[in-house]
Amino acid sequence: MRLIIVSNRLPITIDRSTKSGLKRSIGGLVTGILSYTNKIKSGASEFEDYLWIGWAGKSIIESEQEAIKREYKENYKYVPIFLDEKVQKGFYEEYCNKVIWPLFHYFQDFADYKKSSWDCYKQANVIFYNTIKEQIKKDDFIWIHDYHLMLLPQMIRNDFPNVKISFFLHIPFPSYDIFRLLPLENQQAILNGLLGADVIGVHTIDYAQEFQKTISKVLNFKAVQNIINLGDRFSKIDIFPMGIDYKAIKEISISEACSQKKKITKERLKNYKIILSVDRLDYTKGIINRLEAYYNLLLEYPEWIEKVILKLVIAPSRREINSYKKVKRAIDECVGKINGKFSSDNWIPVEYQYSQLNLVELCALYGISDVGLVTPLRDGMNLMAKEFIAANSSDQGVLILSETAGAVNELFDAISINPFSVDEITSAIHKALTMSKKEIQLRNERMHLRLSSYDVSSWANEIIQTTQEVNSSKISLLKIGIKDDKKKNMLQHYKEAKSSVFFLDYDGTLSPIDRNRIEAEPTQAILDTIEMFSSREDTDVVIISGRDKLTLWKWFAHLNVDFGADLGAWISEKSDWKLLGDFNTDWKKQVAQTVSRYVDKLPNSLIEIKTFSIVWDYRMACSELRELRITELINELKNNDKITDKVDFITGENTFTIQSKGTGKGNAATYWLSKKKYDFILAAGDDDSDEELFESIPKYGYSIKVGKGKTVANHRLKDHDAIIKLLDALGHCKSQSKLV
Repeated sequence: MRLIIVSNRLPITIDRSTKSGLKRSIGGLVTGILSYTNKIKSGASEFEDYLWIGWAGKSIIESEQEAIKREYKENYKYVPIFLDEKVQKGFYEEYCNKVIWPLFHYFQDFADYKKSSWDCYKQANVIFYNTIKEQIKKDDFIWIHDYHLMLLPQMIRNDFPNVKISFFLHIPFPSYDIFRLLPLENQQAILNGLLGADVIGVHTIDYAQEFQKTISKVLNFKAVQNIINLGDRFSKIDIFPMGIDYKAIKEISISEACSQKKKITKERLKNYKIILSVDRLDYTKGIINRLEAYYNLLLEYPEWIEKVILKLVIAPSRREINSYKKVKRAIDECVGKINGKFSSDNWIPVEYQYSQLNLVELCALYGISDVGLVTPLRDGMNLMAKEFIAANSSDQGVLILSETAGAVNELFDAISINPFSVDEITSAIHKALTMSKKEIQLRNERMHLRLSSYDVSSWANEIIQTTQEVNSSKISLLKIGIKDDKKKNMLQHYKEAKSSVFFLDYDGTLSPIDRNRIEAEPTQAILDTIEMFSSREDTDVVIISGRDKLTLWKWFAHLNVDFGADLGAWISEKSDWKLLGDFNTDWKKQVAQTVSRYVDKLPNSLIEIKTFSIVWDYRMACSELRELRITELINELKNNDKITDKVDFITGENTFTIQSKGTGKGNAATYWLSKKKYDFILAAGDDDSDEELFESIPKYGYSIKVGKGKTVANHRLKDHDAIIKLLDALGHCKSQSKLV
């Protein structure tokens, strides 16, 4: 099995200013995944080989691209993606950096949406896909990373339905109220894109819960125990807090190169307590609040003057974006303010370094620091917090960590602070500087244990195992669509049949589920399709629906069809209506009162009282609240001994039905099947009320489930359009010589 890694950037980018023409990419994603690919190289993984696909990092003229492709694949197992400057700018600089990044970090005021940038985002994802599809083999495992490529999983799934796909989001997933600020087209495309993956991985349970709420609101998909049933397959949203290469960090920390750097810096700063702050330049990192807290520390605790130093290291980032330029200016001003007020001839309170450090340099700083100050306003994980602990001995270094960083869920022995509270940060710094060695050791030993036991390999292995489990589970699910050979047999079967019957549900089967139930009248196309069959002597059509008899008669009486109204309780054989049995209705008054209370408790829902059933219709109600109210109503009704033996409950996509026992579509279908021998039988429906119908037809019949959900049907189609298309094919396959 081969692992295909897909990320926005490759571990190396083209840089003409360097001797090799290449530059190492920075960031926790690259560092972590490189660590895992090293295990593949050494044979310490279930993967036999790997391939890494990503942007080359620079616009390259077409004549040079083939040579770069060969070099990358032969020397590094990398496949470069080439984007022209216009697409790259709209995709990365504008949509990713100016729309997704600020929104997903709750900085909506910083978002700058343009339709053109969304078009570039879509185009870039297509370009990635076109390269990927040339590389995919049957047993490949595709692992897609981060917010740049959220449309990609579904693109791959469409053409490679059985391939294993995992997607990991390295940044927070925002609340629905933030996500909905995107245009609806963007929302739907992004969520559907992500659901193409078998597993969608996030760092924390909060992000997983927000994702579930959002797909419920936008796509009306419900996750049950983190599993989303998409009909022919499952997708799972799961929590995988990314680890670090703990062993590698430890080895670097005791290496000769790192030890020498530690020795030099420690000697220079031997008279001071060292507070370390290392970040990429970004408005999400909370650097200004951090500096203000340090300023307050020197004001409120003057005993620390000339005894402490803040080592502030900021890696340049996104310097072309105005919001980043403003943050840089604000940081410079804060540093100037602190140093201007408190500096002396022998002491500068803030040592400010605006540059990118390598891992050896970082580990050296981690290892000599008394306090690690990690206070982002919002952060998906923050691996530097983990590196700080790993690079230190158990009795060295106190970690101050933001409660809004994903890492806080694991590093619970850190001093947790509200990053928006300058006073809290100030107090935490003082607490850290005065903490006893014994307490430091007690806290750090527990964090070392977590980091060493769940490292980056554990993280990757858990994602891979979960993805394989979810991918294999779809084997037991009914695939969407009917294979060509089976469809051909179905058409031939109907063509040769001397007597046929079609049992057809209406809402959600022949017609889409309409938010306004009253306006869900059949289109002319639906009527034309039904008439193709109803006009034949050798074919019976039964519209069997939860709709009342007056509505069905109004819509379809001009056609030569039979009816099963009110879930089959009322039947009509091209004539007057009659009851299928003697059904008990003494339960209706009490249940109607109960359901009416829940209508009041769920705005925009309504009650429909029929002869033998009561329907609670909540298609226009708030999706989250309705889940709560449905559960409450079911529990109340099932605990009522006076009615439970008299009724059946049916939960549909947008309705909850209480009906008299003995009614049901299955009983109605059995009535028609008992009267006549049919050579060809087809039943189609979309919700739980149709399962009884599917069970009632003989094994040689065709039962078709429309849409997602568990079913006993032997076929599944995606939606009402697919059913109409199939019916049209059946109607046209048969000679029209036997018209009435």
